[in-house]
Parts: sequence; C-alpha cells; structure tokens
Amino acid sequence: MFMLSLNIVMRKIFYLILLLTATSVVFYCFLFNPEKRHISLDEKISQMIIIGYGDDKNFPVVLDNLRKNQISGVIFYKKNIKSPDDILSKISLINSVYSEYEPFIVLDQEGGQVSRISNTNGFKYYPAAETISLKYNLDEAYNLYFDMAKALKNSGFNFNLAPCVDLKMNEKSSIGKNKRSYGADFNKVSKYAEVFIQAHNDNHVITAIKHFPGLGSTPVDSHSQLPDITEYWNPDELMPFKILLKKFPHQPVMVGHVVNKKLDNQNISSLSASIISILSNQMGHQGIILMDAADMAAVDDIPAEKIISSAVNAGVNLFIFPNHSCSGSNSKQYMPPEKFHSIIKNLLINGEISEEQIDKSYKKIIYIKNYYKGDKKKYD
Repeated sequence: MFMLSLNIVMRKIFYLILLLTATSVVFYCFLFNPEKRHISLDEKISQMIIIGYGDDKNFPVVLDNLRKNQISGVIFYKKNIKSPDDILSKISLINSVYSEYEPFIVLDQEGGQVSRISNTNGFKYYPAAETISLKYNLDEAYNLYFDMAKALKNSGFNFNLAPCVDLKMNEKSSIGKNKRSYGADFNKVSKYAEVFIQAHNDNHVITAIKHFPGLGSTPVDSHSQLPDITEYWNPDELMPFKILLKKFPHQPVMVGHVVNKKLDNQNISSLSASIISILSNQMGHQGIILMDAADMAAVDDIPAEKIISSAVNAGVNLFIFPNHSCSGSNSKQYMPPEKFHSIIKNLLINGEISEEQIDKSYKKIIYIKNYYKGDKKKYD
C-alpha cells in the first residue's frame, strides 16, 4: 500500500514538473521570440523604403537612417563605388550600425552597360545579357553569373535588381539598343534568367525580375519620358514572368513605369492594381513587388503622395528613392525617410490606404530577408 501511494505521489510530481516546464517554454517564447513581440507601425513603414545618396559627404546621413531604423536598405550607384576597398569599407560601416533588421544592400548589376561594378572601378567586367545569350550556353552562363554573384556577396551586397527579362521586341527600344535583353524568344529569355537567379540564390543574393509587364517593345526610355507601349506591346512579354514565377514564386518583381492600355486604360503600370494583380492572380506570385525608381521622368507629373498612395493600393510593397534629403526640395528625387513615414501615416489617417496593406508588405519583406539568411519559414 505504501509503495502504491508513493507511485501515485511520484506520478503527480512528474506531471507537475512537466506542466511547469511547458508553461515556462510558452512564456519564454512569447516574451523573447522576436516574431511574437509587438511590431510598431514605424518599423513596418521603415521596411518599405530603400534610399540612395549623392556623394560621400552624404553617406553619414544614410548610416544615421539605418541606426534609427528608418529605412529598409541602401541602394548604391556607380558614383558611390570608387574601388573594391571603398565599397567594402562603406558596407562594413553599414553592417556595424545597429539596426533591428538586416538591411538590403542593393545595386543594379545586369552586366554590360548596366553595371555598377566593372573594370572602370576596379572590378571584373561582365557582358550584357544579349552577349551572354549569343556567346554562352546555359552552363557557361551559370558559371559566369555565379562568379558575378560571388563578387557581389564578397563585397557585401545582398540584393541585385536584375535580371532584365524584357523581350527584344523592338531593336530601337532602350532595352534592345543597350543589349539588356536575352532575346525575342520568351523561352530563351526565361532559361537564361533562370540561371542568373539560381547563381545568385546559390550565393545568397536576392534578385528581382524586371520590368513588369514588359518594356522590350517601346522605343521610349522611361528615364526620360513616360512610354506608351499600347501600340507595340505583345502578350508574349508576360511569359518570362509567368515561367520564372512558377519556379520561383517568392521571387521579387520590379514593375516599370509605362502606359499599356491593353491592360489598363486609366493607370500607368506601376500604379495599376489591375496590371499588378496579374502577378498574384494569374502567375501565383507571393513575393515582394517593388516599383522602379520614383525619380524617373516617366512620373514627373505625379506628386510623391499620389505615387505612394496609388502604388500601395495597387500592390507595391517596396519603394526606391535614389537620393535622400541632403539637397533639393523635390521629394521624389530627394526623399527623406521622415517624409516617407509622414506620407504613409497621413494616408492611413485619411483612409486612403489600410494598415493591412502595410502589414502585408512588412511580412513579405521580412520573409525575403530571412529566407536569404537561411531561415526558410513561411510568413503567416
């Protein structure tokens, strides 16, 4: 009888210890798991903006923006990169600044004319897309792009705004003239773009396919004016996006600034819900949608507040402003993070956008940042 009572007591003690342990684990996870803590609105807004800067005297402002957790990352242009040692030093300073989130460190590195690192600033030169597709088979292209992605990673970059998957539908287009397209055949373009993406993935560098819904048919460059591609555009220009997103559903996509009345007769593509929704509704896209730079002449006639509100409502998650506010008053060209935060908050107060849209953007951005660090958990 005594032994039976002792067994009952021991069993009760065991279950009590088990209950206390489980409770402690739950409490610990709730208290210390960063995914469970409250995320402020400012933190969410911060993740939606990437900024660039003018010259080196402005660089400390970028570091301060990061220190204050006001931005999602920094974009570098050729003017900002003097040498391999120079960029290593700058990115080392970025990484030394405390921030709640790992920053995007961004550049456009397609190869050829669109190269932020090349033989002109102490790096290796990489050929343009057209040259690659004509002179290299897919295995050779992968090896070359692996080398390029490794150079980016070793320099500290983690986000390359490439590849360009526009079809070469018009020899006179800016895409065609600058050899930025792999060709006119969407299957060929998709295959070369896939090895570009895979080579970067294998080096933990994020990529973004561009320029949705296709810029390869217009003779007009959106850097200088707003292209109307209605007359020239062909539905085949959607196919590289469709093919690639089937394989890489979380792949970031950059939307270009064009008029395409075949898809939307009222709004430009970067501000069009009907055009951008093609990505999720017809192509199964689940990743970040970023808008081409907001300082382009193509959107000169649209105020910054209108661009941001329309883009958010259309489904854009991430904005690029090439310069901060060190000089100039045009907020599309010189966008201080404080101004961006203020615009978003005013839009929320006025009911022009919803906090649910900000939450969705935040989750997508954090997911892709974690994914490329090796944390491949899905976002909620």
